[in-house]
Amino acid sequence: MNYKSGGPLHRYSALFILAFMLYLFVSLLMSVFSLQLEAQQDYEDAQFQLNKYQSIVANQDLYEAENQGLTAMAVNDSHYLTAENQSLAVAEFQQEVRQLIQQAGANLVSMQIEKVKEDAENGIRPVTMKLHLRLNDEALVNVLHQLESRQPVGFVYNMNIKRQASRGKKRSTAEHTTLDTHIEYTTFMDKQDDS
Repeated sequence: MNYKSGGPLHRYSALFILAFMLYLFVSLLMSVFSLQLEAQQDYEDAQFQLNKYQSIVANQDLYEAENQGLTAMAVNDSHYLTAENQSLAVAEFQQEVRQLIQQAGANLVSMQIEKVKEDAENGIRPVTMKLHLRLNDEALVNVLHQLESRQPVGFVYNMNIKRQASRGKKRSTAEHTTLDTHIEYTTFMDKQDDS
C-alpha cells in the first residue's frame, strides 16, 4: 500500500488517529472527573461521620449517665420473673409463693404449675399456678393481698371457695370455719430467659 502525503487514505488515517486520541483524552477526563466526584463524596461522608463522632464524644458523659440509668432500670425491673433459665425461674416462683402462703397462715394442700406457654406476639410467657388451700377468712384476705401486691406482678384469675365446718363443738363456728379454696394465679416471664 502506498500512502501519499495528502491522499485520501492518508487523510482518513490521520482523522481516525485524531478521533481515537480525542476519545482517549475525553475518556481520561471523564474518569478523572468521576474519581474527583467520588473522592468529594467520600470526603463529605467522612466529614459527616467525624462531626457525628465529635458530637458523641462531646456528650459522652450524658450518654454514659443515660446508659447507667437504663441499665439500673433493666436490672431493677421486677415486673417479670427472672432467672438464668425457665425452670429455675419457675422453681423460685413456687418457693416464694409457698413461703407467702405459710406466712399468711394458710395450709397449702397442692400447688401445680401449668405448662409455660409462649406468646409469640410480644415475647411474654404467662406462668400459671393452680393452688389448693385450706384457710380461714382472715388468712384468705392475707393470701390474696400478698399475691396481688408481690413483685413480680401477678394476678388472681379464678377462685373457687367452699366452706367446710370443723367437727369441734366447744369453740364458736367462726373459729372452726375452714375455707377450701382453689386459686389460679398467673405471673409473667420475659422471653429473654432461655429454657
